[in-house]
Amino acid sequence: MIIVDFIKRHKVISIIAFLVLIGLLVLIVRLGALKITDVSPKNGSKDVLTSTGINVFFNREIKESEKAQISVDISPQEDLSFLFSKNQLKIVPKNPLKIATNYSLDVKVNNRKIFGFSFETRLFTQEQISKEGLLQSRDDLAFGEAYKKFISDFPWYLSLPIEKSAYRIVYDFEKKSFRIRFKIQVSDTAENNLIKQALEDLKKIGVPEPISYYTIAAE
Repeated sequence: MIIVDFIKRHKVISIIAFLVLIGLLVLIVRLGALKITDVSPKNGSKDVLTSTGINVFFNREIKESEKAQISVDISPQEDLSFLFSKNQLKIVPKNPLKIATNYSLDVKVNNRKIFGFSFETRLFTQEQISKEGLLQSRDDLAFGEAYKKFISDFPWYLSLPIEKSAYRIVYDFEKKSFRIRFKIQVSDTAENNLIKQALEDLKKIGVPEPISYYTIAAE
């Protein structure tokens, strides 16, 4: 009986040891498997440059023997080249990416997908943006110079409109005159007094005499 019990216990210990060993082997395999920890551009990114580089970062350094096992599918289809550096895979499109396009990428190891991500390119190429930016800068500069000259010729313009309880004054460039619009119904005598007051307001902001103007009655 003692011998039988010893054999049974020995078998149990052997089985337990075997299971522990299997578990350790599985753990080692899992820890050693390539996993993706980060990507660039980030999944779901918008407004990505068409000249952008695509980077995939793994949980450990990529072995030389593993490089041939790694592949990347991209949709829409693009010609890609791959550069490995330690734990990084740099995916370089051979041509600029298409504008305003949603790209999806699947990273595979031994033809098995281990990660997927997508991003959307911007509406314009970097060249177009630079060109438009230059044109905009030129337009801004031209506008700035014209605006400076305008303010130099009409320094009082920044003080318009003049708002009073009885009237409002603006400048009519088509008629080259100031427009005095009455806000209230007034008699002829009161209207003349308000016009005199309005002209004094214009003198105060630097409008030279003689002052050209016309009036509009209140509705």
